[in-house]
Amino acid sequence: MVFDGLLSNNVVDPKPKVSIAHLNGLRLPAHAEYFLRVDNEQQLFEGIVWATSRDLPVTVVGEGSNTVAHPFVRGLVIQIATLGLKLLHDDGCKLTVRAAAGENWHVFVSWTIEQGLYGLENLALIPGTVGAAPVQNIGAYGVEVASRIRGLRVCDLTNGEVSNLSPQDCQFAYRDSRFKSTDGKRFIILSVDFMLDRSAESILNYPELARALVDTTPTPSNVFDAVVALRRSKLPDPEILPNVGSFFKNPSVSSEQAQHVRREWPEMPQYPTASDRVKLSAGWMIDQLGWREATGQTGIGIYSQHALVMVNHDCGHTEDVLSLAAAIVASVEAEFAITLEMEPSIIGNPTD
Repeated sequence: MVFDGLLSNNVVDPKPKVSIAHLNGLRLPAHAEYFLRVDNEQQLFEGIVWATSRDLPVTVVGEGSNTVAHPFVRGLVIQIATLGLKLLHDDGCKLTVRAAAGENWHVFVSWTIEQGLYGLENLALIPGTVGAAPVQNIGAYGVEVASRIRGLRVCDLTNGEVSNLSPQDCQFAYRDSRFKSTDGKRFIILSVDFMLDRSAESILNYPELARALVDTTPTPSNVFDAVVALRRSKLPDPEILPNVGSFFKNPSVSSEQAQHVRREWPEMPQYPTASDRVKLSAGWMIDQLGWREATGQTGIGIYSQHALVMVNHDCGHTEDVLSLAAAIVASVEAEFAITLEMEPSIIGNPTD
């Protein structure tokens, strides 16, 4: 138990009433009751003990890029800022690399490209940290991070046990994982082990990416460059225009329901999956209902170049974000009989 004996020797010093506007993607005004940034696992364990000994809830964040925060987050907010890369296995063809949870995701992907390694190039330029990637099972351009995860080290908040989880333990699904469930929220991800290749075939089943590379022999480097260029052409820079990327998931429906949708709305894009399910384009539905560029007096609106991206033009608040999201969900359900789900996590409580 990593928590054993820590209480008497606890030296962490969480700060009260700290702004965490910089730790939620839309830069919404928010404060943590207590805040602690940890650079190593020992500080993390001490922070958890400090909070639990005071009967305070613990909220863990990385860079907050996929997070919507209420104005007040009760308890202790811990920012994971641990760094480190470790080679666990290398047989000359395949490698296993362990990355600390606090590593910046894009910096880590860039490092794999510098090493000439295949596996993560399609996931370039996604904001956030390594530890957050499995929670959301981030995906882009035909690749989900789950396909490259060999295992995770986690700490159980309830008993202080550090253990290893297999990909099967993580219950990965489309933009989802065990870590978003009530059961899984007790785990804090400490590090992630990735399977990478020195030689592999590039995944180019996403038409836009395939067109960008039609006259080249794909390598990790030029796939990486093409993905970065495509994302920059379509998505706002979160440092300039605050956003959490895609705000809604593409809904998954049965093949029978997809056939009905095709008859009613033949122009709606559909994306077959490996299972007997079909993903529908949430962005297309939102676009058809006129939500693109819809910005009220609050400054919260839909990005002009991408209907799935909600942005904060000014000084919007959490209630403005959730109100617009609810209006979009209601309009899509009324028109298409499809229920949209939010992608970002919400921290804090509106009643606090």
